[in-house]
Amino acid sequence: MKEKRKIFALLLDELVLTGLYFIFKFQLRYFLIFISLLVLKDIFIIIKAWEILNREDLLGTETLINRAGVVLEEIDPYGQIKIGREIWKAESDERIEEGEKVIVASVHGLCLKVKKYRGEDNERKRME
Repeated sequence: MKEKRKIFALLLDELVLTGLYFIFKFQLRYFLIFISLLVLKDIFIIIKAWEILNREDLLGTETLINRAGVVLEEIDPYGQIKIGREIWKAESDERIEEGEKVIVASVHGLCLKVKKYRGEDNERKRME
């Protein structure tokens, strides 16, 4: 039901313009130009909304577990890593040099517990 309301809300301006066309009988070419612009606007909104909803960095920190990242600042025992477009404080039991790949083992608040990337076979372990 919510999806139908959302689609109706997107199409509302086109429906209003169609009603105005039938009431005031303005030229068809102006009607088609306005409808085309409104449809293009709706397509743009749908594409942007889809991109935003599919961004992984909008999800909770628990989704970071098993993600791969790159060390920006040597970890000994603390440092910084980059996962996707985000920079995180990281901690490890072992010393990890700058530029090495790491895997997130757990999340403690805003600090990520990481370990060296050793090429484990896991589809979520990818570099962005």
